[in-house]
Amino acid sequence: KKQYTEGEPMSNCLDRPLMISAQSAWFAMFFDTIQFGYHGRQLPVWFGRYFGLFYGYLALQCPMEQIQGEQSLLHDFAAAGFMGTIATRYRWLN
Repeated sequence: KKQYTEGEPMSNCLDRPLMISAQSAWFAMFFDTIQFGYHGRQLPVWFGRYFGLFYGYLALQCPMEQIQGEQSLLHDFAAAGFMGTIATRYRWLN
């Protein structure tokens, strides 16, 4: 099933992932805290990092799906690889 329909404007690519990214960031923070402990982390900073990574992934994936007209593993790898490169480069996920 396609995540985005062909008739949608490209502006929906920036609006639609907001809620999904916020929910995913909360789950990632929760499981990260369970696995590694709190250790004095600033939760708003970690939420912002996770939110930014999830939002960037979904926002990058959407135009590729709309241009090609279908979902593809190459879209997933390209978007995830780009966001992983940024996270590694700026050491967001230490």
